[in-house]
Amino acid sequence: MSKKIGFGIVGCGGIAHDAHLPSLKEIPEAKVVAISRRREKEARRIAEEFGVENWYTDNNQVIEHDDVDAVIICTPPN
Repeated sequence: MSKKIGFGIVGCGGIAHDAHLPSLKEIPEAKVVAISRRREKEARRIAEEFGVENWYTDNNQVIEHDDVDAVIICTPPN
C-alpha cells in the first residue's frame, strides 16, 4: 500500500468541521495530520473529535509540518 496523502487544515470553523474533516476521513488514501484554529480549546476539541494528532494555534505550524503534503485553507475571505 502506498503512503497516504497527509492533509493539513488551516482554519477549522464550520466548513472544515462539517464538510472537509468528515469527507477526508472517508478517503482511504488521505489522512489529516495537522489542523490549526486560533482558539486553543477549540483546536484541541476538534482534533480529538476527528482523531487528528497535531493541532496548533499558529497556521504556519500546519504548513511546515513534515507529514503535510497538501493544505486546505478554510479561513474567511476577509
